[in-house]
Amino acid sequence: YSSAASDVYKRQVLRFFGYFKEAVVESKLENYRLRKMILMYYLEDHTVMIIEPREVNSGVPQGNFLKRRQLLREDGSGLAMLPFDFRIGQEVSILGKQIRLYDCDEFTREFFEV
Repeated sequence: YSSAASDVYKRQVLRFFGYFKEAVVESKLENYRLRKMILMYYLEDHTVMIIEPREVNSGVPQGNFLKRRQLLREDGSGLAMLPFDFRIGQEVSILGKQIRLYDCDEFTREFFEV
C-alpha cells in the first residue's frame, strides 16, 4: 500500500468472530470445548490481535489470546497474512490453532463488498 492508502486505513479495523475446538482430557462429561475468539485485523499496518471474551466461572484463562503483531501465513511462504486470508465460513491457521471464522462486523462486511 502507498502512504496515501495507509492514511485512508488509519485506525480502521476488520473484526471477525471465530472459535476453535480445544480437547478436554480431564473430564468425562465433555470431549472438547469451543473457545470463542474476536480477531481484529488492523489495516494500517497489517497486524492482528486476538482476544477471548471473558466468561464468568469458565475455569479457563481468558482475555488477550494474541497481542497485536504481524502474522505470517503458516504455509511456509514467509508472507504476511492479508485481509483476503480471512474468510467467513473457513478456518484460518494461527499459531497452530484452526480458528473457524463464523461472522464479522458490519464495517468488515462492507470492506469486502467493495
